[in-house]
Amino acid sequence: MLVIGALLLLALYFFLMRPLLAALGYTRPPRLYPPPHALMRSGGSAFEPVMLRARDGAPLEGWYHPSKNGAAVLLLHAHGGSRVGMLQPAGALVRAGYGVLLLDLRRHGNSGGDTFGRGQAERDDVLTAVTYLSQRHDVLPGGIGVFGRGIGGLFALHAAAQTVAIRAVAVDSPSPATMADMPPPRGPLDRWFNYPLQRLYLGHIARLARAPLLPPTQTILPRLKQPLFVIGSGTPIEQALAHRVHAAAPEPRLLWQPTGGDGSSWPPQPETYAARLVRFFDHALPHRVGDELTMPNWQTHPQLPDPDRVQTPYGEAAYDVTPSAAQVTFLAFWLMPFMLLLFLGSYRVFWPELAGAQLRQPPPLWLMIGLLLAGLLLHEGLHALGFLLAGRAPRSAVRLAFNRRTLAPAAHCRVPLSLRAYRVAVLLPAVLLGLLPGILGIALGELWITLYGELMTLAATADLVILLAVRHLPPQARVLDHADRAGCWILG
Repeated sequence: MLVIGALLLLALYFFLMRPLLAALGYTRPPRLYPPPHALMRSGGSAFEPVMLRARDGAPLEGWYHPSKNGAAVLLLHAHGGSRVGMLQPAGALVRAGYGVLLLDLRRHGNSGGDTFGRGQAERDDVLTAVTYLSQRHDVLPGGIGVFGRGIGGLFALHAAAQTVAIRAVAVDSPSPATMADMPPPRGPLDRWFNYPLQRLYLGHIARLARAPLLPPTQTILPRLKQPLFVIGSGTPIEQALAHRVHAAAPEPRLLWQPTGGDGSSWPPQPETYAARLVRFFDHALPHRVGDELTMPNWQTHPQLPDPDRVQTPYGEAAYDVTPSAAQVTFLAFWLMPFMLLLFLGSYRVFWPELAGAQLRQPPPLWLMIGLLLAGLLLHEGLHALGFLLAGRAPRSAVRLAFNRRTLAPAAHCRVPLSLRAYRVAVLLPAVLLGLLPGILGIALGELWITLYGELMTLAATADLVILLAVRHLPPQARVLDHADRAGCWILG
């Protein structure tokens, strides 16, 4: 009965409470107030404060840098951020002569609003900012562009479909408006678990924000008349969403998928990112170059590869599989209740009378710390063993070193492996250091061995993220292990 009750509570949490809690966090995000010294650190002393009034009366705050070339770009940050998060692309645009309006979305930063949704109010806030730019004397008629990231990209697209005052749109990993914008489910896990939870989550957002969701982005994209630049940075699902936006939009359009980042920082490839963003607006907006007015000329814009590929000593890399910190944290959050139920729940069923006594008599602290450190070293050693045995890599191609960036040991294989062998090498630590000790502890009635197995299973979360990312690839696919971070290249 205890196990059945725990399973029911777990199901209640995952299918009812978790989508509601996530929607509460979305509609009432914690505020990141722009610090007064943020502009000085970024060399943005020429920015001036801007206070706008939304159509429903909510105050919207931002910073504006006057235009030197007659064109201006509105920058919209991602959910949970503030205008400060867009200072890096703003700096590149300012150096190129563009006016830049950095705006705090409603219920973010210093802007007002009781709740944050995915509806008409948020889209209309973008239109309010565009109206402000169109009334400025330093901005030419037709010289307004918008760049948004994440949820800011969603509002940029929907605002551009409402007005011809926006003449160019750039988006990075735009969020979906509804489930109709999501890519097709990739398997039973998406079809029966992830997507139903996402549907509940979006429904809760509409109810908590007291406003219906915007229409599916896929339905408004064919109406766009502006040049569109779609960037697919971020997680695999964000990249898939970017590809869907690009595919549904009419010409002229561009798609760029940055490579080489680890997903934990933005923007990826900062210099290339900024240069391509500026080049897009240079070709899409009228602006002055010296004393001459340059009109939009899309025909002269160089086309970008779709997507960019990285050259390795063993051929082109089709794409990068690198677990981000957010992905690892997310999976660990989901795994922890299951691990508690699997290990501690099972231990409690078989040894109900021993748990309390063993908790009161823990092993010496030095022994626990030593076993954890040894486990981390063995974790990477098992990866190396998998490269040698399952991948049949030469011994000279496998090394075990200390990664100064992560302050942890790291195993690396310098030659390509089949995906089948790579999966074995990646999975070994979770099985031999996590599951087996956990099962052994339950069988012997040793609580601390059981806890050690649970902890080492959670320590393999990054490995599990990699396995999930490559689960749909054929076992004969070729992969090349990253030398400086977790993950691999999938070779084309």
